[in-house]
Amino acid sequence: MNFVNYKYYIWVIQELCDGKTIYDYMKTGYTNIVRNNGKKILRTMLKVLEHLRDNNIIHCDIKDENIMIQINGEEIVSLKLLDFGLSFWKKSIRTDYIQGSPYYLAPETLTYKTYNIDISVWAVFVLYFYIISNVYPFHGRNIKEIVNNILNRLPYQWMNPDITRKDLAILYLKNIFFNDVIHVLTMLEKNPADRYSLEQLIYPEGHNALGGRPAKSSWLNWERGTIG
Repeated sequence: MNFVNYKYYIWVIQELCDGKTIYDYMKTGYTNIVRNNGKKILRTMLKVLEHLRDNNIIHCDIKDENIMIQINGEEIVSLKLLDFGLSFWKKSIRTDYIQGSPYYLAPETLTYKTYNIDISVWAVFVLYFYIISNVYPFHGRNIKEIVNNILNRLPYQWMNPDITRKDLAILYLKNIFFNDVIHVLTMLEKNPADRYSLEQLIYPEGHNALGGRPAKSSWLNWERGTIG
């Protein structure tokens, strides 16, 4: 990206990205291809977040509409994170207002607490849940309902109020990501301290996750690489 001052205007020169957003692909018949590459998208986005964290950037609006991918056959060959308009150039921030896209808001942003890159990790796992199940973990008829579900309900409980954590592992989701359920639910815990950290997810060696379990086991399949 570059900037040019020309004829009293500042011109922003940016990369022209090929492809479409994940949102566009999910709505136009490419759901299975995106889903089959879901774990690779997850791994790539975690590495993107590591880069942002190392540069003290909190994106604040990670969602399917802000991630552009390019598909070649059955593979995703490139991934770009877009729209840094709501970003902060800080390690952590506390605001007296809510910003971002409702389905992807982390609980700590809704209670006006200090937050950091963890809100982006939350959003990436909301995205992963959406890719593999085609529904958002926290839904609602309006923003008020969505916020209430994020703060007070389990993922998917908006559809069935009586669903339990155990039920989530045996419903239709089991055919899609049965082995991932516990990890995904951990990453969607209300308290950031109860989730795996970005460091634990990417570099588990030397780290013990919650309850002495490895943060990253075969479920993330890091040996299969990332996009690009």
